[in-house]
Amino acid sequence: MYPAHTRQEDDVNPRIQFFAALTIAFTIAFTPLAHSFEQEVDSKTTYSEQSVVGTPVSLETGPGDSVWLLTESALYRIDDNKPIRIDDRMGVAIHPGMKMAAVKSAGGGLILADEKGFYVYSPGGKPNFFETAIGPVNSAALSPMGDIVLAAQGGLYIKRRGSNDVVKIEEVPAPVTLAAAGPDRRLAAVSEGKLWTFDGQDWRFEWIHALIGPDPSALEYDAQGRLWIGNAECIHWVWPDGRIERIDGYDGLPRNRVTALSAGNDGSMWIATLQGVIRWRNGEWNDYAGPRWQPGEVVSGVASLTDGGCVLADDVGLATIRMEQWTLEEKALYYHEQVYPRHDRDGLVADVALTRSRDPHQYKQRPTDNDGLWTSIYLAALCFQYAVEKDPEVKQLAWKHFEALERLETITGTPGLFARSFARASDFSDTGGEWHRSSDNQWYWKGDTSSDELVGHMFVYPLVYDLLAETRDEKERVHNLVDRIMSRIVDNGYYLIDVDGEPTRWGVWAPEKLNQDPEWAQERGLNSLQMLSFLAAALHVTENERYHTDFVRLAANEGYAANTINQKITLPYEDNYSDDELAFLPYYTLFQYDPEPRRWGETFRTSLRRSWNAVKDDKSSLWNVIASACLNEKLGVGDAIWTLEEWPLDLTDWPVPVESRLDVTLSRYADRFGQKQIVNLLPPDERRVMRWNANPYVIGGGNGGSIDDPGAWLLPYWMARYHHLFE
Repeated sequence: MYPAHTRQEDDVNPRIQFFAALTIAFTIAFTPLAHSFEQEVDSKTTYSEQSVVGTPVSLETGPGDSVWLLTESALYRIDDNKPIRIDDRMGVAIHPGMKMAAVKSAGGGLILADEKGFYVYSPGGKPNFFETAIGPVNSAALSPMGDIVLAAQGGLYIKRRGSNDVVKIEEVPAPVTLAAAGPDRRLAAVSEGKLWTFDGQDWRFEWIHALIGPDPSALEYDAQGRLWIGNAECIHWVWPDGRIERIDGYDGLPRNRVTALSAGNDGSMWIATLQGVIRWRNGEWNDYAGPRWQPGEVVSGVASLTDGGCVLADDVGLATIRMEQWTLEEKALYYHEQVYPRHDRDGLVADVALTRSRDPHQYKQRPTDNDGLWTSIYLAALCFQYAVEKDPEVKQLAWKHFEALERLETITGTPGLFARSFARASDFSDTGGEWHRSSDNQWYWKGDTSSDELVGHMFVYPLVYDLLAETRDEKERVHNLVDRIMSRIVDNGYYLIDVDGEPTRWGVWAPEKLNQDPEWAQERGLNSLQMLSFLAAALHVTENERYHTDFVRLAANEGYAANTINQKITLPYEDNYSDDELAFLPYYTLFQYDPEPRRWGETFRTSLRRSWNAVKDDKSSLWNVIASACLNEKLGVGDAIWTLEEWPLDLTDWPVPVESRLDVTLSRYADRFGQKQIVNLLPPDERRVMRWNANPYVIGGGNGGSIDDPGAWLLPYWMARYHHLFE
């Protein structure tokens, strides 16, 4: 949609063109722009939507990612999350008690077993029935060699590939509840409190209660011949040399209560639990629990796919988690396309409310308290994108959002006073707060504007001025808007005065408040930083020396420069993530436009480095990119890339069951709202969707009722591109 900007230079020496192209290609090949990563792409459906009959029993995969679902009443082949019933055309009567296993080798096929025997089915053919009096079947398995293994009330039975004989394994006493078959003819079975294993030559047992604990609920071999055992408490590994190793939350296992296991051909293991699925690969665990990933909760079956993903069956429906190779550039394009039209409300960009659960196409746009801030963040991303690509379509979109921010000021009828949000009179419904009718009666606008909004406005306007505005008229519009806003604030003693003549609740930057009033002690450093950045931005855009004079007076005479040093409050029960956002955006502005870098530059560097050291463990892509750009060194860029890669595609505010995880540790401190929080930083796709003003460690919240706009992802990405931090 947005091709890279190119420019033809016909008079350039062809040798220079060749070597320049070679250099660029080499650079791109070794930067994250060209680097691909594994991106989870999820799709879900429900049994009711697909008219699935019967309670699910198991899922299996065969070659070519053929997926089979067995219920108590029917057999289905799953094609792209759509179940197609096939038992009727096979001529097999499915009934409760049947068990299934899938042929993994070329050609594929299924084993369906019950107390009378088992069917061997090859796609396109008719099932062959092998009659055996083995009693009710508890589980079925197929070895990599094609051997059929049945765990039944009558014992453990095996049919070797190429043979029509079904042989009972006499060493393992009946009844047998579980069985698994692995490479090198390895077998495992559970019988009468014992775990039996066969190494290809000899059978041996271990007492389950002594070494494993609760009875196993699932067995599966991985490609290395290691046996995985799942139960209600944990996972156990049985190594080929016989060692048994317990794996639980201390080892990174996110959840227990295992219901099924499925080995992937990439060395991964998918683990189904009573609350979602887990993937283990190369020593790393990924948790996929909650409605972001599945339609229900209790997973009864999981089947691995060749791309490293899986299909799962839970109590409500089916989900497919595919592992696709993406680049950050592709992810940026994906997010950009989500904005329009869903998050674009007359040029303002914010979250939307879902009007139908789980359907991102059924939504309602609405005003929010921070429409100005969220729109500023998205517009800033477009400014950086335009500076990188010079795509006229990007500029056209960006200018539309600038005009929406401009309207926030003109709509109030008071020069320099800007609204939190606005809404067309024809669409207006009172959502709380201070609403006013515009003079033309066509709009409503929301008052009591906060410092959050001004932070957004004064962060983005210099970017619009420098990177987006190219004509004299465009620059003059930005100039005049900034001058109106900042003149009004400076003329009113560094207060944001509302229509009633009183300061808004949070629009306070006055020295007598920040330096003398204990009620503003926590805002002293933060608001000092903000006002210095606002004045620096205004001076840069307007070239009005009054802002330079005020900058120097506040920085020197009122101590605002020194105030910034300890702006980050580090008390654990007062950690304010919203204030982090309201600090790092001004940091960027201040470092770009500081009119006195020789005088206070080192002070501001000390402040930023202290603040970044306090938040670096959060691995925020935005904080790390801003710190890197301002301090001219790569600070946590690898962590920023990790966060960008791990950010979920689905920005619905889903609840995430973090508190039930085994691998997290509760903090002894509640957060500043009294909410429980953990000390572990989970990947962004394993916690609630949130912007950079929220606590990534908090437990709980989310109801699936809204979708965030992607500005929180796009801004650090395009800012990093602009500052060449990914090169």
